[in-house]
Amino acid sequence: TFGDADRRVDAIVKGFWRCGVRPGDKVGVLMGARPSLLTAVTALNRLGAVTVLLRPTDSEAHLKEALRLGQAGACVADPEHAEALRRVHAGDVLVLGGGGPERAVGAVDVIDMEAIDPDEVRLPADFEPNPGRAKDLAMILFGAARAGGGLRAIRITNGRWAFSALGAAAACTLTPDDTVYAALPLHQAGGMLVTVGAALVGGARLALADGIQGGGFPPGLADDPAPFWREVRRYGATVVFYAGE
Repeated sequence: TFGDADRRVDAIVKGFWRCGVRPGDKVGVLMGARPSLLTAVTALNRLGAVTVLLRPTDSEAHLKEALRLGQAGACVADPEHAEALRRVHAGDVLVLGGGGPERAVGAVDVIDMEAIDPDEVRLPADFEPNPGRAKDLAMILFGAARAGGGLRAIRITNGRWAFSALGAAAACTLTPDDTVYAALPLHQAGGMLVTVGAALVGGARLALADGIQGGGFPPGLADDPAPFWREVRRYGATVVFYAGE
């Protein structure tokens, strides 16, 4: 439920605080399309930090470039991408998602956030949740550079994020009766700002496509549409956002 998600976000805010993340910090996030990615992005915004949204499909060279362009300090990954992040990030790597009893996350420089008890973390008395204003930076996305083959940083303010979410929700007249199917990669603007944002603003359910990381919709749809339709029917999807060819 939305209440469950809200409590999870509050818990992860405390986890980030325990790990030293503070308002204004830029935090690299490398995850697949999973609920923990949405939780991490929302928790960082609630904390007043800035998400540097890394692309799981990028090479190590591009990940290093993205971390440099985004000036990321702390970094968080899901268990599947923790090792890739360790290879390109000099500091500690936080791991979020897929928690369970007695799991091992690997190297000594990997911190399992799922092992942090939020009830044992006390935020300061003057802590202000959701301190960001419309003009403040919310996240940094990455796209292909216009020339040279590198990356370019796309700076997203809270205002732009809200405008995208509200505009898409209004254009599709989303209501709590709708289910939005998130087929676009969540590290792209169409995925995070439009698909996720519109579903939350409209109070709709959000269904995450399984394992779709690339730029296709989904990969191989033209050759075999069966997996797409199977998920649409399973989730009862009423709206699918698309951006691309």
